[in-house]
Amino acid sequence: MKKRLLRILSGLGLAGSVAILAERRGSLSPSGGVAATLIGALAFSNGWPAARELLVFFTTSTALSHVPRDGQRYTPARTATQVLANGGVASIAWGGRLLGAPAYWSSLASAALAVAAADTWATEIGLRWGGTPRRITSGQPVEAGESGGVTSIGTLGAIGGALIVAMSMGDKREIAPVAFAGVLGAIADSLLGASVQARYCCSACNARIENPVHCGKRAELMSGYAWMTNDAVNFAATLVGGFAGLGLRQLRR
Repeated sequence: MKKRLLRILSGLGLAGSVAILAERRGSLSPSGGVAATLIGALAFSNGWPAARELLVFFTTSTALSHVPRDGQRYTPARTATQVLANGGVASIAWGGRLLGAPAYWSSLASAALAVAAADTWATEIGLRWGGTPRRITSGQPVEAGESGGVTSIGTLGAIGGALIVAMSMGDKREIAPVAFAGVLGAIADSLLGASVQARYCCSACNARIENPVHCGKRAELMSGYAWMTNDAVNFAATLVGGFAGLGLRQLRR
């Protein structure tokens, strides 16, 4: 019990230090820093392999988001909701492991992180070098950054993001199934974004948006479900990919 408590406290300290640095760089909001600290503590408490996977996802995704786009440097500060949308499934798996869940729950965490990395890499790379994206369900051109839009180079980015997390596990047998689950989850993210994610029309400027408020006014829901936000889509996608990774591991046993 004392050993487990010491690992948790050490994890809080290490994760908190990383979160503070990220917050100072503008990568995390204050609430995002708190959420990242808690998730990081769970990862560190599960041992170095889990912590390494989380660090690989976080550092590479953050670095990509800081690459200038259209001549401007973007440094989005992720909120707690956004952090939990990407790392919530993995943190549940790590928490379960601390409470005595079977070892294969680690595969759930790894695959969920691979999805988060694949989706983030696809978005950041596609926005900068992908050209005009097309809706995954219809092939129609959409605006850059719109949910459900995909590009060829963004898809390659998704594969790269999933692979880098899978390779950080340190187990060669897990690379292919975890990377596959990561890409599968990223595809699920695009499908959900194109079909059921909420889309609004601003009553003031007629802009098509994904947030319920624009120009200081409540926007009109045009399609999808109001509760299916971008963060909800991200969480659902990590759940899909996470359980896919878990299933693939069990099939090989």
